[in-house]
Amino acid sequence: VSGGPAAVRFVIHLIGEDPKRFIIHDAPITTDKNYIGVAKIRPDAEEIIRRLNPALASMWADGTISKIVATYE
Repeated sequence: VSGGPAAVRFVIHLIGEDPKRFIIHDAPITTDKNYIGVAKIRPDAEEIIRRLNPALASMWADGTISKIVATYE
């Protein structure tokens, strides 16, 4: 299930299954990157991307994104 352990738990809840019947393994089969889209028709689309990419890179580098993701695991 894309989205990591939090998504697995959510899907288990959605389908009404007992979470005790499932084991979430530590090693994923693969990873699924997430993307942010900005509509091309926005007059400020290039500016948003120009500012967003370095901000995201910084958040990955300093561990901020990992900390946020960990709150959902």
